[in-house]
Amino acid sequence: MLFIIFIPILILPIALKFNIKLSYTLTIIISFLVSIYGIFLNQDIYFLLITLAALNSIPLISYEFNKIKRAQFNKIDRNKNLTKETLNKLEKRIQDLKTVNTTLSNKVKETANLYEVTKKMSKGLKFEQVFKIFNDIIQENFSFKSCKFIVFKDHQSTDVEYFLEKKEEDRNILKTKISTVKINTKDKKIIEKIKQIKEPFFISQNKREPKSISLDFELENNSLLAIPLFSERKIMGILVITDLPYEKYFNILIFSVQFALQLKKVSLYEKIHELAIKDELTGVLSRRHFLQRFGEEFRRSAKHRLSLSFLMLDIDHFKKHNDKYGHLVGDRLLKKISDIIIDTVREVDLVGRFGGEEFAVVLPDTNLEGTKLVANRIREEIESNSFKIYDETINITVSLGACLYPENTSFFDDLINYADMALYRAKHEGRNRVCLYNPKIDKFPYHKK
Repeated sequence: MLFIIFIPILILPIALKFNIKLSYTLTIIISFLVSIYGIFLNQDIYFLLITLAALNSIPLISYEFNKIKRAQFNKIDRNKNLTKETLNKLEKRIQDLKTVNTTLSNKVKETANLYEVTKKMSKGLKFEQVFKIFNDIIQENFSFKSCKFIVFKDHQSTDVEYFLEKKEEDRNILKTKISTVKINTKDKKIIEKIKQIKEPFFISQNKREPKSISLDFELENNSLLAIPLFSERKIMGILVITDLPYEKYFNILIFSVQFALQLKKVSLYEKIHELAIKDELTGVLSRRHFLQRFGEEFRRSAKHRLSLSFLMLDIDHFKKHNDKYGHLVGDRLLKKISDIIIDTVREVDLVGRFGGEEFAVVLPDTNLEGTKLVANRIREEIESNSFKIYDETINITVSLGACLYPENTSFFDDLINYADMALYRAKHEGRNRVCLYNPKIDKFPYHKK
């Protein structure tokens, strides 16, 4: 009996020493005990063998079960890793899509801002209006100290620039001041540098920020940005902005391009407007625009009971000079005479080309004596000039007819007709003279001799 107890105790440490699995160890011990038990009890040998086989199959069944379990666990781990990898890829893809979406949203926002900028600036038809709108826009979108635009007239720098300054006052309130100022020495150096490199430049006192060029003067502000604006590959002006953060550099370039496009549009509008209201050859008002402005002055004079004079001027023997010297000389002669008329009258007076070699002048708030004085001054100034045109020297005279409101008439059309009658009388009486409308004499139009 002690032998039966001693054997399992002996087997257990041996199995532990040789790292035999516990299930195998227990199977061996149980098999040994069953065998001893069967021998002592004289059991059937077949029953004993079946019992031993059944006991020994337990570790095999356990091993196979564990093998299947490990395979399933390994498969689950692989699927888990695959799922994690897929999830990571999906998360990265989602993050990429978010980045793309943010970029697209920013681009859409920038496009919308550009559209709004263009729409706002397109409302201005004069340079001052466009510049004011541009200033309002950059103040809403950028932080800066001052912004100025150096104007180029006929692609040459002028001595005036439009200037906007944001001044910090009490309670951190920013006030805007817009004015025209004289170009100083530093601005002239900026102009020279822009003409030299023909591209924008940014300079800063911050050493960590890029410095594209160096200027021959000390920078008073933290940074300075100069942007040339082009029209047909020629510089129309320079935009100068101080204390603008460098990260906004490229954004302001986009806005400046829109500003340049609007300035070009304004320039084209002014040219078209000038062609519509001015005579192309002489630069005085065209007949249609002159009559429109004349009508406005006539109504103003009638409303406020003011005097008004109307002059008709005709160049004496112009056809003869035109035939003798040619049309090119004739055109230059018309231009020179129109310049003399403009220089002789006041800025408030209206000068227009009425047709051919005829000019018309409106003198607001001018009485009889003033009319005589101005008409004779024009006549004498033209008579005293020797016009040098190409290789020719030409002396020429003019005849003038005048009519006054309200002395001679109270009707707009009669002012023109009566002045025309007086002009024909001046021609009839020998030319190179001034005739005032006289209702007793000027009954019907005279005819040129």
